[in-house]
Amino acid sequence: MPKEDTTIAAAFPPPGVSPDFAHPRDVLHTVNIVTQVVSMVLITPLVALRMFVRVYASPPFLNEDYVCMVAWVLSMAYNITSLLSRFTLPAVAQPGTKLTFHNSFKVYKFGGGYHLWEIGDQDYRGFLKARPPSSPLAAFVALYADTIIYSLATYFTKVALLLVIARVFNDFRKTHFITIFFVVAMVFYYVPMLFLKIHVCSPISDFWTTNVQDSIPNCLDRFSIFVADTIISIITDTAVLVIPIPAVLHLRIPMRARFKVWSMLGLGGVATGASITRLVILFRTIRHSTDQTVDFVSFNLLGTAEINIGLICACLPAVNILFSRARQHRQLPLDSNGRNTSIKRLRFLRGSRLQTATDMSVGRDEEARAGQELQGDCYGGTGSCLAAVSNTYT
Repeated sequence: MPKEDTTIAAAFPPPGVSPDFAHPRDVLHTVNIVTQVVSMVLITPLVALRMFVRVYASPPFLNEDYVCMVAWVLSMAYNITSLLSRFTLPAVAQPGTKLTFHNSFKVYKFGGGYHLWEIGDQDYRGFLKARPPSSPLAAFVALYADTIIYSLATYFTKVALLLVIARVFNDFRKTHFITIFFVVAMVFYYVPMLFLKIHVCSPISDFWTTNVQDSIPNCLDRFSIFVADTIISIITDTAVLVIPIPAVLHLRIPMRARFKVWSMLGLGGVATGASITRLVILFRTIRHSTDQTVDFVSFNLLGTAEINIGLICACLPAVNILFSRARQHRQLPLDSNGRNTSIKRLRFLRGSRLQTATDMSVGRDEEARAGQELQGDCYGGTGSCLAAVSNTYT
């Protein structure tokens, strides 16, 4: 006689649905793992290439490069917290038990991405003995850390993008002024918001021991904080997308280069779309969620997309210069020994200011224009600045 399944469900299943605790449906569990890993594998080489261009092709480091490095570190932290977070249940779980922030966001190994009604509490008893629900460490790795890291990561990513825009379009006074204005304005929002997130409850442990819908006297309205944060993300994402458009329209560049510029702006539009979708999820699912282990994962996945798309956009110009150099290197003639005539430029690529006669005669103009774009040295006014930008995207 088969052994009866006595697993206690975390919530009642929808009418007509029979939960399968042995083989729960993988809704977003694998998607979450793959997304976080792919993000780290993709973003890290791009940031490394950007730093390589800055160190070996056009030193010194600028402020935007330091900001980009900070944004990359925070992006990795956000990915890691999404991977290492866990989902647990109350020690005595019954069908229909209201899940708390402490339970809802520990969503990777123990239930994240699976339907709530296909998760039982039997496998979590030992974990709960080692880390009882009152332990702040387990919850900190989950939601509390994510909310703080998300704010920092989005801020530094957008500042890196805005600093690139401010430098490249320095001669467009309106564009430059509006860009710097947004950089400063974001400080006046993100710093107070970060303080509120850190001190959202008194004591802070109330944050992960109460539900998002509950009104707790010692806690701020956490759902409103989520909404405000998401709305500001939409506004700033849209600003990063729209600010350079008037200046780009005035660029006299080939169609191929223009296509590259608009493609990068279109990629920024995807980040804006991710922010808008996060706001929709907040109101349509998370506010009255009955399947939190799926809804919260989808919410975090969109945050991952928003941050990493911003970093990609910040790295693309430098990466494009690297590939342009490689393409020009292949097109140069060979000497009598079958070697590329630009081989003597190796010392320059290592950061040396010593150039051979060959280096002075081959590709000097391209080096100057690329250096202008990377360092913002647009001598001669708008015309030479546009020439530098045009050469970067050609």
